[in-house]
Amino acid sequence: MTKAEMDKRSELENLFGKSVVVVCDREPFQSVSVKRLDSIRSELMAMDPLLTPILFLSTSCYQVDEALDLVSHLQNNNRHYEVIVPARLGSLGTVLSLGAEKIYMTRMGALSSIDATLSGHGYPDIFLNSNRRCINLAELTELRAFFQSVVDYDPNLLSSIEEEIEKYIPSSLGLGARKRELELKDKLLRIIKVFSGLGNPEDFVSFLLRGAGSFDYWMYYRELKRIGLKVELIPSREEQKVLKINKVLQGQRNE
Repeated sequence: MTKAEMDKRSELENLFGKSVVVVCDREPFQSVSVKRLDSIRSELMAMDPLLTPILFLSTSCYQVDEALDLVSHLQNNNRHYEVIVPARLGSLGTVLSLGAEKIYMTRMGALSSIDATLSGHGYPDIFLNSNRRCINLAELTELRAFFQSVVDYDPNLLSSIEEEIEKYIPSSLGLGARKRELELKDKLLRIIKVFSGLGNPEDFVSFLLRGAGSFDYWMYYRELKRIGLKVELIPSREEQKVLKINKVLQGQRNE
């Protein structure tokens, strides 16, 4: 943990009156983030199980599997936690939030759709990386929409949408995407069991994985409240302090 993280953790503990664990990554795909999650796991497991610490999620990383493993491990060991969402989160922070007992949010905070791929997201990657191991069904949907728009513009340009898609995406990748989605859906449904207010968990998870599209779809406080997650908006005075702390952790200010 850096000195900045230690200092800001103390500020957050005074602000919220609970033990705080900082989850901080300055870049979306930092290789150190996985090791950082292992450290967070050890830190949380070493705490008194009767306490409910808060994770301060200053991260935009996309490590879905690692986050699912962490949340599942904590839940299996009856370790409860809450989260603070200061800004927009990537898949990693979103998964951690979905396993929390309560989500504290700023007005700028948001959870995202969950990238179901194993190597980045966004359908342009399909053209650039012929070795990617898996794509998600949202990308297939967007790719079909892309080709459909071309067909609508010039019907003679493409004789078959599926035929053209097959040039870029072998059928085996499509099957892999479906298998991947089902696996993630099952794991996500297990971790959100703490939220009793969700009207239809399966529809919500399906939306996160596919319905929101292959790029990030941001869900702010009002939408999450409507969906039934246990979210709480941070009061304005405290919110400004939380946002300032997040800026420092992200290296945006040297204060």
